[in-house]
Amino acid sequence: DSIHQTIRRLPALAAAGAIIAALVALLALICFALVTAGGILAVVGVVGTVVATVVLLVLATFLIPVAVREDIPVTLMLARTWELARPRWRAIIGLLFLLGLSVGAIHALVRGGIQGGFTGSASTVSHAVLGIFIADAVPSVLLTPLSVSVLTIAYFDMRRVRGDTLDDRSAAPRASLPTG
Repeated sequence: DSIHQTIRRLPALAAAGAIIAALVALLALICFALVTAGGILAVVGVVGTVVATVVLLVLATFLIPVAVREDIPVTLMLARTWELARPRWRAIIGLLFLLGLSVGAIHALVRGGIQGGFTGSASTVSHAVLGIFIADAVPSVLLTPLSVSVLTIAYFDMRRVRGDTLDDRSAAPRASLPTG
């Protein structure tokens, strides 16, 4: 049942991801234009881009659990993620920082060990390339489920803190979001 629901919600998740990707691209263009202009506009562009990127990162944190768990349209999904994240955005930034730091450190350690085994005895370029590929793939395969699990647990915790009922998929979110 959960796999069927996830597959059914994939188009909505892809659309929400595309909206966030488009916003990131727009931010990058604006930042580039302001940095190119130079002077104070460059500083404003960089600071504004950093702030907007943090806002988008917080917005995207619960996108996957909301897309799969709550049966709401794409535009309301983004509003729902913001509604969940806004009261505790500092805690979410801290969680994302610590998660990124720990996953990055583990990834670097595993990659270094695997890649060192391949390149230390690599007699050809193909062995070295294979070693680099495996050294990147193995930690990613191992650590991606960990990252998604941590963010999903945080999603359910945010719902619990807000007092949302966790057994009903759509009643609580729809009651708190504007209709129309």
